[in-house]
Amino acid sequence: MRKVVLVVVLVLMAGGAQAATLDVSPDVAVELWGATIQRQDVARDDPSGGAPGSIADLGSLPDGADVVGYHEASPTRQLFVLDVTADLGGTYASAGDVIDYDPGTGVYQIELDMSALGIPDGTRVDAFGLASSGDYILSFDVTVDLGGGLVASDEDLINYSLEGGFTMLLNGSNVGLDRGLDLDAASELNGNLLVSFDSHGSIGGIDFADEDVLSFDPVASTWTNVYDGSAVHPGQWEGADLVAVPEPGAWSLMGAGMALLAGLARRKRKLVLIAALLVPASVGMASDGVLEINQACAVNTGCFSGDTAGYPVKITGAAGHSYRLTSDLNVDQSTNAILVQQANNVSIDLNGFSIVGPVTCSGTPVACTPTGVGHGVSSVGDPAVRGVSVKNGSITGMGWYGVILADQSEITNLRVSNNRGHGIVVNFGSLVSGNNAELNGDGGIYAGDGSTVSGNVVYKNGGNGISTSAGSTISGNVAYENDDDGIICQGACTVSANTSYKNSGTGINSAHGSTISGNTSYNNGGDGFLVYRGSTVSGNTARSNTGYGLSFQGTDSAIAHNVISNNAAGTILGPAIEIGPNACNASLTCP
Repeated sequence: MRKVVLVVVLVLMAGGAQAATLDVSPDVAVELWGATIQRQDVARDDPSGGAPGSIADLGSLPDGADVVGYHEASPTRQLFVLDVTADLGGTYASAGDVIDYDPGTGVYQIELDMSALGIPDGTRVDAFGLASSGDYILSFDVTVDLGGGLVASDEDLINYSLEGGFTMLLNGSNVGLDRGLDLDAASELNGNLLVSFDSHGSIGGIDFADEDVLSFDPVASTWTNVYDGSAVHPGQWEGADLVAVPEPGAWSLMGAGMALLAGLARRKRKLVLIAALLVPASVGMASDGVLEINQACAVNTGCFSGDTAGYPVKITGAAGHSYRLTSDLNVDQSTNAILVQQANNVSIDLNGFSIVGPVTCSGTPVACTPTGVGHGVSSVGDPAVRGVSVKNGSITGMGWYGVILADQSEITNLRVSNNRGHGIVVNFGSLVSGNNAELNGDGGIYAGDGSTVSGNVVYKNGGNGISTSAGSTISGNVAYENDDDGIICQGACTVSANTSYKNSGTGINSAHGSTISGNTSYNNGGDGFLVYRGSTVSGNTARSNTGYGLSFQGTDSAIAHNVISNNAAGTILGPAIEIGPNACNASLTCP
């Protein structure tokens, strides 16, 4: 069934339910009431069954943009939210920003900049409204730490005031709602909440469909179906999601005490649109089947089956194999944040959030305080665990390692910093790609035999920048200002297209039988390249190192097409077989 998300402008008069206008915006082009409505359109309809009266003038929006929130504050102040970053005639709006458009002048302005409010990149506003007080009403698609102890989950509704900042308007899910429901929208009328969902369900003895609007009385804790969409527009509303937004001129009809909420849910995920109350945070399951981990459930209840209150969050596989952070996790220096045991092939998406401890590292050589033994994500204690992936976030300030996992792990797109031990440690056959490892008390990255380490940046670590073992591939990394070697492989490796500079030790150090090609090593405190017997060294650049440009230990290594210059100890040390020309200090004659 095609999902159509609709923006509803629903007005309830004091004497009962009376829908004055209906604003619709689909997530795909659809035919409704004989008109084609594009995903960037907001169309106004008479819900008594008449044809759409008009399309809201939002100017020229980019193709592919999706209106996910709308509020007509006045004819000259059309407020809306897009799901993509857009250039609106020189005004750049990020996804989730509230945009103000004046149809009379054609001028766009940023009404509310989410990044300026400290909302993390990647977080999406999936509901937006403007209260009668002028405050903004917002809901996010993931859990967000808003500071000051205020954490907004994806079931919460937040009030934002220019004077007072963020406050909780309604927290969560203690109104009897099935956690599998996506709360599409809500508005407030005379103290009652008007809500709509993206699926069928039942609550408080009331059956409803996704095209219906329910009213919740928080004093009496009762539910009423106040708008049956399929009855108003038979054959047209079925399958659509209704999202309530303010109606033009509704304030005069409703009175100054009315607050309306706007929102659009385009995703098959749990939307938080208002909500108020506390539900145990023990089982957080997004509609895509991913289990949620956040500070609240970690500390108070446990986050899922197999986990109990208090750190570490323990993943045993009893609840599932896919997990996602929905807030930062904060631990002390001796506490493990996430522990994987008895479960293979687990995926942990930090989702842009951070695992944070109190450790800081500084100086040369690097020193870290305070001391501790806590890890960010680990499988310590169960070496049989394999196939764990961790991605997309930061791990900083741990008392020991940022990440320590066993065989066949995947570590991608992490920033690991200020951890007292190594930033990342993985075992045999692992992938470590696209990470930043900086200011860790020991090495930046260690990977076991047969691993791939690619596209990482490692700098100012207290040990080696990157260390691997036999059979590994090390490519496209940058290692600089580490307190030991930049890159070292303790076995036959393939080392290509790396840059290593200003490290205290050797730039690139590889064991016998390695293939070393296309790397650059300069300004290091030791040799540019330290190579053991039986290796092939070609197409590299070694310059301005304190030691030799190329230093060979043992025999039978072959060299070709290397450029070696201005190294303090000399160009080449030890025997090597020249299978192609090399340049040493601007000469084709190399010692």
